[in-house]
Amino acid sequence: MRSAVLLVILVIASFTDAVPQELPLQPGQRVRVTAPDLGINKLPGRLQSMSGDTLVVLAGKAVVCEISEITRLDVYAGRKSHVWVGAGMGLLAGAVAGAITWTSIGDCGFVDDPECRMYGALLLGGVGAVAGGVTGLLIKTDRWEPVPLDRLRVSIVPQRDGFGIGASIAF
Repeated sequence: MRSAVLLVILVIASFTDAVPQELPLQPGQRVRVTAPDLGINKLPGRLQSMSGDTLVVLAGKAVVCEISEITRLDVYAGRKSHVWVGAGMGLLAGAVAGAITWTSIGDCGFVDDPECRMYGALLLGGVGAVAGGVTGLLIKTDRWEPVPLDRLRVSIVPQRDGFGIGASIAF
């Protein structure tokens, strides 16, 4: 039984090595490469070519990487704004500022009135949320999506009585 499982793993491993890895990439796409063994950490560039197990990225100059050395590969997926983060931060800052200032300059008659704090927090919180949302709309950052590099990894694993073969399958 154990030898049959080992045989199946070896057959699958040899098959996956024989089939070139097909990554969903096209030449000219923006990519971001991480390969710590080559001293590359989130290097952005444009994909120039991909042949067999080699990836060539243009990042000022041509950078050639073997796919097996790449630990992470991301593809550019557009830009995103930060409307909701800005609106949330503006709401929080405006509510705190409104609660403090409204009680000191409000028409409530005395400073410790909780209703005055609530009105001030609602008024300046709303203003802060709008201002923060507009600011967040103007601030845009790149969005990256990871590209799966492999589905099956086979490795030699040390055991108590020698060595064994370990396999992991990614979904």
